[in-house]
Amino acid sequence: MFSRMKTLMHRIPRAGSALTLSASLLVALSACSQPTTTAPTAGTLVPASVVVAPGYTASVFAQAPGVSAAPPVCDATSPACFTKPDSLVQFGTGTGASIFIAYQAGLGPDGALSASNPAMGTVQIVQYSLQGAQQKTYTVAGHNDGLLAYDSHTLWALSNEDSQPLLSVIDINTGTITKYTPDASPAHGGGYDDLQSLGGTVYVSASAPVANKDGAYTGQAIGALTLNADARTFHVDPVLMGNAPALNLISKTTSPLGPGGLGLSDPDSMGIDSSGNLVLDSQGDSTLVFVKTPGAAQTVSQLPLTLYGNAWPVDDTRWAPASSSFLLLTDTKSGLIYRIDKSGGYATGSAYSAGQGTLLQDDLTTGAMSPIITGLAAPHGLLFVK
Repeated sequence: MFSRMKTLMHRIPRAGSALTLSASLLVALSACSQPTTTAPTAGTLVPASVVVAPGYTASVFAQAPGVSAAPPVCDATSPACFTKPDSLVQFGTGTGASIFIAYQAGLGPDGALSASNPAMGTVQIVQYSLQGAQQKTYTVAGHNDGLLAYDSHTLWALSNEDSQPLLSVIDINTGTITKYTPDASPAHGGGYDDLQSLGGTVYVSASAPVANKDGAYTGQAIGALTLNADARTFHVDPVLMGNAPALNLISKTTSPLGPGGLGLSDPDSMGIDSSGNLVLDSQGDSTLVFVKTPGAAQTVSQLPLTLYGNAWPVDDTRWAPASSSFLLLTDTKSGLIYRIDKSGGYATGSAYSAGQGTLLQDDLTTGAMSPIITGLAAPHGLLFVK
């Protein structure tokens, strides 16, 4: 997912950040695993720079149509359509299942066509078979950064994570697309990034928050989204505030409410773990936030993430379900979507994260991560295929 913090590999760390990309760390990343033989998919080979750990194999599931030899015709309001794959979801299971992948093209995180042209652009969402064959294409307004399979035939696409958020509700049977805008400006000052459905409620991450006059992030980090009866607008109620108290799973201490609370500066992607908790990735803070039973009786904990002792920002984090068969990963900058298989299959409940050129396996007790794949361009979206 892209937002104001999405180029962390190249950014200057904020004050007090533990993100230190030393030469020795980068050497360790490249030396931690060995190449594996990969089979071509759709005529595309895995780049030689991509190194895969023993026990895993990587192949190309699909390539962004916009970087193919004969790209499709673009919508007039798409600056470079069918490029930069990001979010992905699955509809159905088994042989009849399909995968939906959103392409962000060249739009800004507020949906603008370019820095000099603030007009709202469009992006494409492509439906694929489990073999990576293109089936259908849907065009939605704005810079998409979150997809949700709401029910068996409805796809929700959330756009513009920095400002001007909007939601496109797509009936994949009829192709009908209904656009919703918020009924009020986001209280946290930014936009909305990702969305997940849990217990009949749709939750959204409140991205690009604005700090208060004291420099603290106290606004909402997660909200509950509902569609209004006018079929034109949506409403968001706060669920988790950026300064909420939380149990640190490493130190076993609980932060207080207020300035010493979570202090989430970069709410980003969300997932649901194997215990049914809603999990928010605060990317710039290198932490996962676990919300048990979101709402009035919720409890909150956080897990700082590290790689070789360094705070390490990630994007999507996903937990392997019992029925998973393989893992899909979108590498946004390269335009490749990878299929990752594991010898013997993925252990149920094992967690994997994408971030900063790597696919990593997470130790949910210590927060330490282990590289599975290195040499990626800009990995973002993850999906375990059932």
